[in-house]
Amino acid sequence: DEPVYSVFEGDVTAVGDGWPDRARINAFWELIRATLFATGPRGTDYRPLAGNYVIIEGEVGFAMYGHLRNGSVGVRPGEGVDAGVHIGRVGNSGNTTLPHLHFQLMDGPDPLTARGLPCAFRGYERFASGSWHAIECGVPDAMERIRSTALP
Repeated sequence: DEPVYSVFEGDVTAVGDGWPDRARINAFWELIRATLFATGPRGTDYRPLAGNYVIIEGEVGFAMYGHLRNGSVGVRPGEGVDAGVHIGRVGNSGNTTLPHLHFQLMDGPDPLTARGLPCAFRGYERFASGSWHAIECGVPDAMERIRSTALP
């Protein structure tokens, strides 16, 4: 239920909301169920995979924020947003077993066909060797587990 903010100024190009959050149950059995019975995106409705989401187009590309909490999306397609604008809350919607934010920067509006772009952060923490390590001005590796840090 942590707040999610736009990382840059841009225009909201797509929004998906109304997809239910998953109940917290045994993660192992949920992973088995999700793997065996998962349904993929339907047309341009990415909610079966990404859950509730927002896509924002900015000068550097398109940013996708996925797995937002049901009913928390606070922006609409066509709306302009500034960096730091509240766009939703972290949830557990879509094809996931635990609450988290899926964030990706890409070169096009369709997350199924766009190529990922590297995204530099002023500061974050990386999980490696069983603990969190502070990183200043870095680009996370693909599929790397990171978390935000408070900026001065």
